[in-house]
Amino acid sequence: MKESKAKGIGYVVASAAFFGIMPSFVVTANIGGANSISVIFYRFLLSLPVLLLYLGVKKIDLRITGREFIQIVLATVFGLGGTSILLFSSYEYIPSGMATTIHYIYPVLIIIANVFFLKAKMNRTKLACAVLCLLAMALFNQGSVGFSVVGILLAFGSGVTYCFYSIYYEQSSLRYMNGLKFLFYANLLTAVMTFFMAAGTHSLSTDITPVAWACIVVVAIGTTFVGNFLYQQGVLVIGAQSASIISTLEPIVSIIVGAILFRERIGITGIIGAVLIITAAIVVTRIESKE
Repeated sequence: MKESKAKGIGYVVASAAFFGIMPSFVVTANIGGANSISVIFYRFLLSLPVLLLYLGVKKIDLRITGREFIQIVLATVFGLGGTSILLFSSYEYIPSGMATTIHYIYPVLIIIANVFFLKAKMNRTKLACAVLCLLAMALFNQGSVGFSVVGILLAFGSGVTYCFYSIYYEQSSLRYMNGLKFLFYANLLTAVMTFFMAAGTHSLSTDITPVAWACIVVVAIGTTFVGNFLYQQGVLVIGAQSASIISTLEPIVSIIVGAILFRERIGITGIIGAVLIITAAIVVTRIESKE
């Protein structure tokens, strides 16, 4: 396998690992007085000074053209930022496990969108892997209760927006922009969007414990520099299709962390789901090595 391909897969695996750990920090933050909307807002807001400092030290020019501004707005509102808002909002209506299951339809959507809109050749093996991952999510979610049309639509919408973000970032000229420069503007725009959303619903928490604040800071910095940035780099190297399938390793990490920290029971369905995802990830890795 070419070194660049190996790095691309490594980027996505590392990104998935962090996103798998992240829920434990969010749960701790919520226990300490935060809520979903507040975590989203502070997550994006607190990342801005760190990003600004990094870009300043690296002397990266922050100026953007009008065309780049429009592309950033599209990739954020209908992509990265929209995904966070829709997915976290769905938690208010349906169990998080169900929401995650529905959200992870995006690998299948990416493959279908590439075929219909970008006229790409259908890779049936990758499609089968994506379906395996979707089946695994259903196994993880087995036993969840609660049904809400609004919650399902919000979670499905988050899958659609993440599909759009993955493909648009790969295909647009944003791929040539410094990844952290893009994230600075995307995080800034998402913070503004979330602030107005929180203000309109009176859901912005300020009475938060020091431990909860520490968790939010970890989420803010880690999501930006590890989760989102590494996923971006992986998409650019191995493409949105393969990156999206490999990123489904995330719930496996979440299950392991939950079992260790919160003594959550994995069960036979969880083990089967994990095996399906690992199998899909291995197959996609082999495909990338051959290509």
